[in-house]
Amino acid sequence: MGRRRKSRKVVRRFKKTIPKVFSCPRCGVKAVSVTLKKKEGKAIVKCGNCQLSYEFQITPLLQPVDYYNKFVDRYYHAGG
Repeated sequence: MGRRRKSRKVVRRFKKTIPKVFSCPRCGVKAVSVTLKKKEGKAIVKCGNCQLSYEFQITPLLQPVDYYNKFVDRYYHAGG
């Protein structure tokens, strides 16, 4: 009779992803979405709850999270 083999537990690591919906700096609800319109050359950041929005010109190297950060910076720089 042979020995039983030890079974190894498989540890799965989940890949972290960049979020698609962000929290609004004005109302605090997680409802801000970033829409990239490449044909028009615009990035539109808009809150679905309080309708706060801003448009940016598209820069090829920036991701949607970068436009969200610019949006929050503009909001706090303008004084709310």
